[in-house]
Amino acid sequence: WRRRLFRIFPNHVLATIACLGVLAYILKTPINGRAALLNVLLVQGWFPEWGIRSAANQVAWTLSCELLFYLAFPGLLLLVSRIRPERLWHWTGGVVAAIVLVPAASYLLPTSASLPGYPLTYNQHWFIYQLPPTRMLDFVLGILLARLILSGRRLPISVGGAVAVVVLATVLTPIVPIPWQIVAMGTIPGALV
Repeated sequence: WRRRLFRIFPNHVLATIACLGVLAYILKTPINGRAALLNVLLVQGWFPEWGIRSAANQVAWTLSCELLFYLAFPGLLLLVSRIRPERLWHWTGGVVAAIVLVPAASYLLPTSASLPGYPLTYNQHWFIYQLPPTRMLDFVLGILLARLILSGRRLPISVGGAVAVVVLATVLTPIVPIPWQIVAMGTIPGALV
């Protein structure tokens, strides 16, 4: 944890300061101090408000998710290591089902403004794409697949077959409803590779 913190956090703070400088001095954009602080502390991904998630360094929301992953990894690894090898596929299927259900659950969120030029609300986008617990499903899927391979279980598909699934998913993505395009259509086939 310490090594990761010292590797990521100083660069994040410098990038955030640079972004704030550009926003304040070059673009003359007013700075929301609370939103900027939440960004610096890497908790912006937990907030549905676009003004918080987009404050300062907009792409740092991914670090907000990674922070949760790093903190949870020892516990997740312990839990996944307790799953009997013959049950790993069941758990993997459950996580895949959860990834598929997240976009459906996004329709239960309070309504918010639509993203400009995109048939999705800000709340849906946040819930599907930027909320750390929902993105943790991708992380857990990776842990389960690694455990499957380490336990000697084979994936039911070759590497070439997995690449073919990725290509097929890429071709089919435009005809799938938007909420499923964002994460599910890339994460699940990509995990097979």
